[in-house]
Amino acid sequence: MNTRSVSDPEKLNLKSSSQKQNQQLQKHHLELQESESDTTRLYLETELQHAQEELRKLTEKLHRTQTHHTVLQQVNQDSSLKICLSKVKYTTSLPKLLSVMVVPLEDPTAQLQEEEKRNLSHDIITLCNQLTEAKITMDKLAENNVNVHKPAQLQGLPFPKG
Repeated sequence: MNTRSVSDPEKLNLKSSSQKQNQQLQKHHLELQESESDTTRLYLETELQHAQEELRKLTEKLHRTQTHHTVLQQVNQDSSLKICLSKVKYTTSLPKLLSVMVVPLEDPTAQLQEEEKRNLSHDIITLCNQLTEAKITMDKLAENNVNVHKPAQLQGLPFPKG
């Protein structure tokens, strides 16, 4: 049998060599983790940039939609006012017209909405009547203004300002 016993210096040498290999493996493993971490960080940064760009586009789209909605509301309001004024001119019974537009609903929330709708319709009628009266008054004042200044113009006097 040729069993040789390992001497203390050889044991230390083996231990030192083993520790160096272990340190090299740990270092290599750490470098791989750092590389993987860097790759993951770059990927996440890219994804974040894409998400921020998408958010910016959606925010712009929301602002455009809100602007269009506001414009459409104004057009709708103007159209409603014109319709209301034309109905006041050509219809003697605007309340009948509005009552025909009311559809009976069955649930309590719908009844509250219906009541609010009737109140708003009444307010619309009142405002339309006030607008009509104001227009008639303005037309009369304009006519009176012309009648008051006609004699002055016929006599060649200057038209008074103010």
